[in-house]
Formats: sequence, C-alpha cells, structure tokens
Amino acid sequence: MEILEALGDRPGMAMTYHQLGNTEFLASDLAAAVGWYRKSLEIEEALGNRPGIAMTYHQLGMVAQDRDDLAAAEGWYRKSLEIKEALGNRPDMASSYHQLGVVAYQRGDLTAAEGWCRKSLEITEALGHRPGMAVSYHQLGIVAQERGDLTAAEGWYHKAQEINETLSNLQGMALIYGQLGLLSEIRKDIATGLDWMVRSIALLSEFPHPATRPVLPHLVRLTKMLGVPALEASWQRATGTPLPDHIRSAVVAAIDKQ
Repeated sequence: MEILEALGDRPGMAMTYHQLGNTEFLASDLAAAVGWYRKSLEIEEALGNRPGIAMTYHQLGMVAQDRDDLAAAEGWYRKSLEIKEALGNRPDMASSYHQLGVVAYQRGDLTAAEGWCRKSLEITEALGHRPGMAVSYHQLGIVAQERGDLTAAEGWYHKAQEINETLSNLQGMALIYGQLGLLSEIRKDIATGLDWMVRSIALLSEFPHPATRPVLPHLVRLTKMLGVPALEASWQRATGTPLPDHIRSAVVAAIDKQ
C-alpha cells in the first residue's frame, strides 16, 4: 500500500483499499470495512470507474445487510444494479438480484423475494453458472419453506444439493443438510431432523465452522428433545465413528445453559 501511495497509483490504491475492506468484512469488523470501502469509492468515483463503483456499492450493501439496516442495504444494491444494468454486466446483475431477493425475504415480502431470485436464476441458468444456480435454488427453497410449501422447498433444496455435490461444495452441502433438517422438524419427524443436522455439522472438519454456525442451535434443540444418546447414535450412523468429545461437550454445555 505504501508503495502504491508513493507512486500515486490511484487505481491500484482503490483496489487495495477494497480488498482491505473485504478482509475486515470477513473478520466482522464492519466499521473498519466501511472505512476502507469509502476510501476505495472516493478514488473510483474520481476516476469514473463505473465497474469499481458498482462493486463497492454492492459491498457497502453487504455491510448494511449484516447490520440489519435493510433500507440502506437495498439502497446500495439498487445503486450498484443501476450501473451493472447500464454496462450489461449480466453475471454481476445476477448477484445484485439475488441480494435484493434476500433483503426482500428478510423483510417478509416473499413475493418480491421470489421475483428477485427468479431474475437471478434466469441469468445464471442462461450462462450455465452452476454455483449461482445452486444459490438461487437454495434461496427459492427458503422462500417456499417460509410459505409453508414444504414439498416445493424440498424440491428446490435437492436441486441445489445436486449441484453442490457435483462441485464438491461442502459448505453449500452443509447448509442444505441444515435446511432439510428444519423441514423434517416442521414435519414432526424429529429423529430425521437430528440426522440431517448431524450430517451438516459432520461434513466440515472445523467445529463450529462459520458455514454451519446457524445449524448448531438446531442441533442443540433437537438433542435436548431426543437426548444425548440419540445424538451419539446419529453421529455413528452418519460418520461410522463415535461422537467426538469436544462436540458432545459443546452440545451438553449449550443445553445446560437453556
């Protein structure tokens, strides 16, 4: 960074500021992330670099969404989308459509959420972009589940999982297992729900893994309902190995706190 600044390489500085913002965002230091993004944006706007501006607007939307400021998030996503559509950048348009769909879902506007997700899916399917297709299928499943259409939700989840498995996307697979667990619980099949949650947790070696952190409370709740022996048996079925002590201890400690 010091070299870029000394050389006056403003495009390079803007890109580095943006990457530093991404690093802070992933570390959940949202205030620092915003600071870096705004430094990047100041340069991009001065240079008239519209793709760079759109990229930073999008990230500022991600930060706002993480802060649960959905109005601000939608505003940033729409500003980003306006540029992307003007440039005809279809892959990035799909990304904006998807995020707008997630924001709509978080607001409880399921009709708008489905509409945005389908716009995203239309592009990713046309481009043959399978990771993007899997993400849209997953989100459409969540929308259907919220509507109470469990059959449709399960269909979307399996379409997403087919792609995740083909791509060896373990994090995506783990999230789908978690959603299938929730479906089973809604259907009052608690034992199957626990099995899906265990498969989600067991798929990734790190515990708790950031991708499966949302699954852990559900695993704890179902274990509390069925008992630790049921968790041990489910883990044995899923992995062929005994339940690791550190996972048992974490689940028991979480149950004791309730």
